[in-house]
Amino acid sequence: MFRIFFCVFLLGSLMSFGFGCTPASTKMPISHTPVLKQQDWAMIANGIQQKSVSLSSPQTGHLLLTAFDPKQFDFRFAYSTSSKTVTEWHQVFSSAVAVFNGSYFHEDKTPSGDLITQGKDASSRAFDLDKSAVLELAPQFRIVDTLNQPFDAAASQEAAQSFPMLVRRGQSAVLEDSGKTARRTFVGVRNDGWAVFGVLADSELSLFQLSQKLSQTDLQMQTALNLDGGPSTGYSFTAGNIEQVANSFTQVPISIIVDQKK
Repeated sequence: MFRIFFCVFLLGSLMSFGFGCTPASTKMPISHTPVLKQQDWAMIANGIQQKSVSLSSPQTGHLLLTAFDPKQFDFRFAYSTSSKTVTEWHQVFSSAVAVFNGSYFHEDKTPSGDLITQGKDASSRAFDLDKSAVLELAPQFRIVDTLNQPFDAAASQEAAQSFPMLVRRGQSAVLEDSGKTARRTFVGVRNDGWAVFGVLADSELSLFQLSQKLSQTDLQMQTALNLDGGPSTGYSFTAGNIEQVANSFTQVPISIIVDQKK
């Protein structure tokens, strides 16, 4: 069972700045291929769709959403206090289709919230259940809104707490704008049950702005949850002849691995 612990200073700091990790001193190049039309969910590989959402003035850049058919892909966390950039994680898991940065962590590289991987609890602390939600990757892919739903951690193989909820039942779940902007990583479930991972790697938004964007009807998002952002945001994707990289600015101890089902 998740331990219930909530540090007001910790969550307040993370919410204000949009990330829970140590910044790196250098930035990595960003490349996205192909560039998609904003209105399209494009099938780029078997069981994989992408959609690019351009930001409007005064921001520039775009949200890149990648949707995976959970019938064709497996999802899991990778955790090590020997942190790596997202591209370095992909080098370790070279057969993975995609790698994304994961949930929040402390300066000592331990998880800020509860983390279950390979059926074992890898953390020593947890967020208050009414202030966070759970991303469960296995045995099923889902987002558990622990404000309204029970979660049986003992039955989970891969799960992590994060915050805040961005979309609930298709509606924006962030009601006030702090004005604090950052690069963003998020995860969601589309109306058809597909798993959606998103990154905003080439610009910054507040959590309120991101929530408003993700609740747009053309995205078909049923639910969405914020993950660690800021310098942690990054992804590495390889499918067929398509390679896409937007590396994290810093090393992260927690990553999300997407594998083709065997």
